[in-house]
Amino acid sequence: MFQFALEPEERLIVDTARTFAREVLRPRHRQHEQQGLPAELFAEYRNLGFAEMAVPTRYGGTQIGLPTRVLVLEELAWADAGATLALQALDWLGPVLESMAAVDAQEVIADARTHPEHRIVCADGTAQVVQIGQHHFTGDLPYVPATNPKWLLIRCDQLLALFRGDSLRCTQVDAAGLSAAGGAQVVLEGSRARWQSLDSTLTAYTWAQIRITLAAMLVGMARAALEYAIDYTTTRFVFGRPVAQHQAPAFTLAEMRMLIEAARLATWCAAKRLEERKPGSLATAAYAYLEAVECALFCTREAVQLLGGHGFLRDHPVEKWMRDARALSLLCGGRDSAADDVNVWGAAKWLEPAHEPPPATEA
Repeated sequence: MFQFALEPEERLIVDTARTFAREVLRPRHRQHEQQGLPAELFAEYRNLGFAEMAVPTRYGGTQIGLPTRVLVLEELAWADAGATLALQALDWLGPVLESMAAVDAQEVIADARTHPEHRIVCADGTAQVVQIGQHHFTGDLPYVPATNPKWLLIRCDQLLALFRGDSLRCTQVDAAGLSAAGGAQVVLEGSRARWQSLDSTLTAYTWAQIRITLAAMLVGMARAALEYAIDYTTTRFVFGRPVAQHQAPAFTLAEMRMLIEAARLATWCAAKRLEERKPGSLATAAYAYLEAVECALFCTREAVQLLGGHGFLRDHPVEKWMRDARALSLLCGGRDSAADDVNVWGAAKWLEPAHEPPPATEA
């Protein structure tokens, strides 16, 4: 039976994230969208202990469990998904840091600690996008959520490769959503990877964790859209009663709530199963991501509709959440890649890698 209960320390972490989201991120979300994130915000985020939630303890990180990180990211994305993406750096590389040689891992961690504003992003490079040569990579990534990424992690089928930013050619692009994180087109021209791995197990589990992270953020945005739509429709009157008390809007709000709870539980379950390395956890992670994408796209769109013409104005944040949800659903391969993985890993009883990653050993 699936159970999810927080220890007092974990509850404190989530409460701290909720306070940071409500008092710092949400009030400034329009400012971050227009101007980007200031350096002091990265410092404040690090001081709260959130900058290294997935960094192994042997490198000085906190290494918080994946289920707790899911709750933290949901709270942060509730306030501002673009800022949450920008603040996340080392957390994208959790399983990778575990498997890298100590000298390589320390190089990446030291760079992030010295320059907290440096971005680490992930991208899915299929055979049609990134060509793998002898010790070099060539390809074009139309969009990554960072103006000038310092590190880029790419998945190419069963291979993971990490590149330094100075080996990439980046051109700034204006994306429809996630503007606080920035955006760039990345071109690899015979770029050499700083680190790479052909371990299919590591690749699968790394991407599953990334999908769960994105799913948590999508759930947070959907929840924000629902809460705002409820506040609006319960205070606006049509034909003598609140909009929310009319049948069609009431049904829409109820469906939004139902989808959010389903996506949230799927994400929590996927996080628990992946952390415990249970059979089927890879397919569960991909399914939870798909569920969260559909939930966020529906809820943010319907929130705009429930506000009527006002929903498309920048006076209300629902239009931003709709744009952010659409952009977030395209990252790291998007729905198509996740659906393909569900078909692969769910076709047989458990079509997962035959071995588990070796347990981490203290240095």
